[in-house]
Amino acid sequence: MNETPTQPTQGTITAATCAVPTGSVVLNGLPATGTWTIESNPITTPITGTGTTTTISGLIPNNYTFTVSNATCTSVASANITIPGLVTNTWNGTGWSNGTPTTDQNIIFTGSYPAPATPSVDINSCSCEIKPNANVVIRSGSTLTVINSLTVAPTPTASLKFEDQASLYQKNDNAINSGVITYERFTKSMKDQDYVYWSSPVVGQKFSKLSLGTYSYFAYDIATDNWLHAADNMETGRGYIIKSRNAGPFPYNQTIVFNGIPNNGALTLATPTSTDKYILVGNPYPSALSADDFLVGNKDVLEGTLYFWSRITALSNDGTKWKYASNDYATYNLTGGVTGSPAGGNASGSGSAKPTGKIGAGQSFFVNAVKGGANVVFKNSMRVAGENTQFYRSSKNNKTTALEKNRVWLNLTNKTGAFKQMLIGYIEGATNDYESIYDGLSYNANAFVDFYSINKGKEFVIQGRALPFKETDLVPLGYSSTIADSFTIGIDNVDGSFTTQGIYLEDKVAGIIHNLRERDYTFTTAKGTFNDRFVLRYTNKTLGTDEFELGENTVLVAVANKAIKINAFSQTIDKVFIYDVSGKLIYKKEKVGNPTLTIENLTSSNQVLLVKVVLDNKHVETKKVIF
Repeated sequence: MNETPTQPTQGTITAATCAVPTGSVVLNGLPATGTWTIESNPITTPITGTGTTTTISGLIPNNYTFTVSNATCTSVASANITIPGLVTNTWNGTGWSNGTPTTDQNIIFTGSYPAPATPSVDINSCSCEIKPNANVVIRSGSTLTVINSLTVAPTPTASLKFEDQASLYQKNDNAINSGVITYERFTKSMKDQDYVYWSSPVVGQKFSKLSLGTYSYFAYDIATDNWLHAADNMETGRGYIIKSRNAGPFPYNQTIVFNGIPNNGALTLATPTSTDKYILVGNPYPSALSADDFLVGNKDVLEGTLYFWSRITALSNDGTKWKYASNDYATYNLTGGVTGSPAGGNASGSGSAKPTGKIGAGQSFFVNAVKGGANVVFKNSMRVAGENTQFYRSSKNNKTTALEKNRVWLNLTNKTGAFKQMLIGYIEGATNDYESIYDGLSYNANAFVDFYSINKGKEFVIQGRALPFKETDLVPLGYSSTIADSFTIGIDNVDGSFTTQGIYLEDKVAGIIHNLRERDYTFTTAKGTFNDRFVLRYTNKTLGTDEFELGENTVLVAVANKAIKINAFSQTIDKVFIYDVSGKLIYKKEKVGNPTLTIENLTSSNQVLLVKVVLDNKHVETKKVIF
């Protein structure tokens, strides 16, 4: 005959959390021999086992008692055991009822927030509810984190506003939001005929409700490769361009206001049926989006480079239409980002900083769809808490695992404002073959110049190359120009091993290897495309010629008294060649045999000339003069 089991006793209790909404309890004092069965009140699934202790899990927050039975007898019920649920934390207009909110609390606003003179802070919660008569403002730079659902009582009795650069960050893809939020985005220095690339962070936004003071909003039409007037409703995940207002004064600042239920969870945007088409896509969330996570999550559908529009220079009008001048796209992939405008520029809405991998709320961008008839996918796991300061301004470190990156950014510029930037990076995971997630083709919208690296016949604004880095690596560079002028190539920035690595530019036309760490390199070019002139390299070793660098003033070229004077000081001049800006040879003298040379028989026409001086030791220097 079995003895009656003793009353089970309570051990460790684990409370429910937002991530795991059920708790558990350890029961002790169970029968040491035989098999037992535990039942609860309220009723849960009976548990059968052996041993003197066990854990009962999957318990929704409540009060429970437990009994244990053997084959014939049942114990006295345990003492009352409470599985704690989530704490409710209420803001009453002046303070919180249960301290600083956490993600294991459900928060409720019954009064307006924040209180006067209260500093701006981040707010964490499991769920969030805005009650009637509560007007809540999440200030610029702050984040409201809601793991699950957000509920806002009907307006105008309740409101939830996110100022420019504030964020609503959610984690649960299945959480359903209800109620309307207001989300603001600020654009600065809008000029006449200016455009900003936008996407809606809320459901069902209409252009007509944005209070733009403009009637011009466009969607990109793939079939015609052109801009068409968009329908009034903004589609989730799709990008649009919106023109500045129709009347001045210009420039002006403007706040764009979105109103609607905030987008959340898994969202999709269909790609065109044909492949290899650029589409205008937008961040659909009221928080920043990780570009790295977005690209990795869509690697089978999208080519791995994003293009962000940036306009810096003024417009011109030829009498029939406005012309956009030296504009270009800022570019980003897993190798890094390059800016589309020089530092100190004034790009409407987006600024001139390099994209750093955080796509701001409301931002849209071009990307190439390589798989037709598929879906671009957005998920909460791609979202970023905070780091939403502007469309692509520098911010904190990415939340994704850091890859080894060793990078150098180069700029091509001239004195009248032409600009193009490119990036070479030696990146963990990259190879020296083409990979769309590391290599970005030059998407050149620049009216004057393009500047890129070349690999296997393709032109890249961003090129990822294999590790380990080898200083013998050579990277061909190319450029195109619609103007004949003097240009400068210089280092914009470096990171990783390039903080100490030598960086040189080989000019095959001038026959020199130039140390870019010491100074920028200036050269003169004709109009056209030039893919065989420059090579990026990491040593100054030449192929069988001089293996040293001479100082900047080893050769001095000057203009005085209608003559060009050349002085090589302690070196002996062998040959001199002079070219005009078109590349035409207009003067040549060989076997000079002296350290100096004066050229007096050229006609002066106030033009840019390129003077190439070859010394006896085979060193070559090329100087630019105005003569």
